[in-house]
Amino acid sequence: MLFLIVFQAVITILMSFALLAVMRYTDIGASQLDCFMAVTQDIYIFIIPFAIYIIATKSSVKEVLPHNRLSLKNVLYIIVLTALFAPVVSVISSVTALFAPADVNKEIIDLMGSLPFALSVFAMAVMPAICEEIVFRGIMLSNYKCVGIAKAAVVSGFMFGLIHGNFYQIMYAIAAGVFFAVLVAYTNSIFASMLAHFLFNGVQVAVSELILSMGNNEALLNTSPTLSENLTVIVTDLFMTVVTMPFLILVFKKFMEYNRNNNLDYRYSIKQNELDTLSISLEENNSHRIVDPYFIIVVTVSVIFALITEFIY
Repeated sequence: MLFLIVFQAVITILMSFALLAVMRYTDIGASQLDCFMAVTQDIYIFIIPFAIYIIATKSSVKEVLPHNRLSLKNVLYIIVLTALFAPVVSVISSVTALFAPADVNKEIIDLMGSLPFALSVFAMAVMPAICEEIVFRGIMLSNYKCVGIAKAAVVSGFMFGLIHGNFYQIMYAIAAGVFFAVLVAYTNSIFASMLAHFLFNGVQVAVSELILSMGNNEALLNTSPTLSENLTVIVTDLFMTVVTMPFLILVFKKFMEYNRNNNLDYRYSIKQNELDTLSISLEENNSHRIVDPYFIIVVTVSVIFALITEFIY
């Protein structure tokens, strides 16, 4: 994770210089380069570090990524659970907006205005769902299984929030990340979190596109709403959360029961190079510490980068 954060910062700076050089010596405009960056950024931010990890640790992709096939029933469960969990994410987002500006929303809307709808979906829903998930619900979650699934889900979600690099997105990204991790743990499939991630982002892109097409984009571009506007949104989101929560709990219990065997497979699956450690008991495994010097460094560096980003923009 520390490597990922530093790599992201370095590659972003290098890409900025490269794009400036392209604009200087070619006829390619800034809007075209913005489109290029939007479509490809997940590849060089996540896929390249993923490849470096696989090579450096001599792991196979199958060892790192839980890859059970999703049954049709699980697909339906994930669609319903994602829809029912959306109000929870919305509440967290609305509360966070009281303390942190939602400037990233304006950047997203501006980008959508310069991209065809299909390309917007690809750049903001398909690519993040694939690239971010193989890192956080693949590498991250798999390597933290030794501390227990619950702790591993929280840690991978926490790291997922940090990588977003701004205070507005961190909190709701943590909640979404934990939700994605639980789906993977119960299905033993990275495809579960990819589907849920795609649904979250894809619906947001589709709704934003619909509002933009109607010419009513003031609300979308309003990154600094008044206190009363924020409170109205929070109350509405809380009402929706209260209404949907019983259904979320009920459906999730059914989902857990249906995937009991998959969950056991995920918990006790091991990498080939861990065969010699099979004698270690679960109690000893669960005693591993989460907060260590590396964890503290990761959080510190992430906060510093987030502060720098807020200052620059």
